Amino acid sequence: MHVKNWLVGVWVAVAAVIFVAAYILKFGALQTSGDPSDWANFGTYLSGTVGVAAVLGTLVAVVRTLGQQQDLVESQRVMLEKQEEQIRLTSIQLENEKKNREVELAYENVKSILPMMVEYLERYVVHKIDIPKELRYKFDQSGYGNNVLLRKDIFRYPRVLCELHQKGDEKLKSEVEKYVVSLMGPCARIYAFLFKQLEVAPELFDASDCHLDKEFKENFFSAQFYLLCVMAYKTGVGDVSFCHKAKNLMFMRSVFSTAEPPFKAWFELGQMVNNKISEVE
Repeated sequence: MHVKNWLVGVWVAVAAVIFVAAYILKFGALQTSGDPSDWANFGTYLSGTVGVAAVLGTLVAVVRTLGQQQDLVESQRVMLEKQEEQIRLTSIQLENEKKNREVELAYENVKSILPMMVEYLERYVVHKIDIPKELRYKFDQSGYGNNVLLRKDIFRYPRVLCELHQKGDEKLKSEVEKYVVSLMGPCARIYAFLFKQLEVAPELFDASDCHLDKEFKENFFSAQFYLLCVMAYKTGVGDVSFCHKAKNLMFMRSVFSTAEPPFKAWFELGQMVNNKISEVE
């Protein structure tokens, strides 16, 4: 029990002693009475004096205890609020640290990984692109088969793909579409990589743009050229999510209906594929 509540008990005991002493002094009841009425009168006296004092003391103790409990509840509430505020501040700090780590990683990725991806794209379009056997015969029939440049870099000659897709049967159209998807694979990976970095740190656009603008050694094109071909195709296909990110994060152009070759042809090929998808749906 709290010390002050303890004093209330002492005060009640003192009051009881005083009232009993007053009773003895008043009525001279120093010896034990054998009369029940004397005990009844004494009991009535005690209930009216000591009993009231005890009740008052108890009430005071209860009120003080309730006050102490209220103070305890209030202190706990304040403590909980401080803990919640501390948790909130810690959460903000952790979120900021996570954001900082993501930004640092994005900077490092654009600095180190993007140049390697561009270098791979350069080697890919100059040395690795080849026409699948399924399409080679059709290319030869179309009159483009002996074109060395076509075999080296199909990105510059999408018109033949448009013709094959437009005039071919469903099997040939499917082969053309699969070829285009594999052809654009490295560019698609660069797009996905840059989307992720620029969503974290949009200020990296200028640095990434410098890497993409570097001309390839053997064909005098840059990665931007190939990425723009992919953008034209995706616009024709109607890939809204992709085009939205490319325009907002990389500031890619979005109108190709009147564009110069070969971007217009890539856009038209995308439209052909989109029309085919619409017909199936």
